[in-house]
Amino acid sequence: MKKSAFTGFLLGCFIMPIVVANADNVPNFDDFNEESLKQMDASPFIKMYSGPLFCSRFREILEDADDCDVFESKAWQKYKKLEDN
Repeated sequence: MKKSAFTGFLLGCFIMPIVVANADNVPNFDDFNEESLKQMDASPFIKMYSGPLFCSRFREILEDADDCDVFESKAWQKYKKLEDN
């Protein structure tokens, strides 16, 4: 399991937002073109990565990855302190 922990972490980063996204937070890909992307102030995907379901589940993924020594010991927890403020 430890050998695959980093792969699991990456899959969590890229697939989890799609799996847990609310339909209102998913960008409409029919409207995307080069010009519309240049005019956007922020990433259209930011809502997918900031929803409460994603945040709570992703915290669990971080904890699991940390238990499998994917990161420097407990390094990710400094971000938890920023979140709590």
